[in-house]
Amino acid sequence: MKHNNNEPIPQRIKKLIILAHEDSTLSDTEKQAFKTAALKLLAENTGCAEEAEIADIILDELWDERKIINKNDVDYFYAHAAIARWL
Repeated sequence: MKHNNNEPIPQRIKKLIILAHEDSTLSDTEKQAFKTAALKLLAENTGCAEEAEIADIILDELWDERKIINKNDVDYFYAHAAIARWL
């Protein structure tokens, strides 16, 4: 499914998470802090069903495919998602 209108910012957040993960100058603590902040930003900007679907695709890629985030990160995202009140 193509989401042209809402995709740019979430995709940029995903790219930033990937870049931070691959940055050898950052400590593991710094990488985790960056991931947490980026996931919170993504969560706070996920307010409708279409944005939630985009976020799910991004989370799947970061967790299942790239192994950059873990279950705690995913839980953190959903706890802070603007759509949490409907979940």
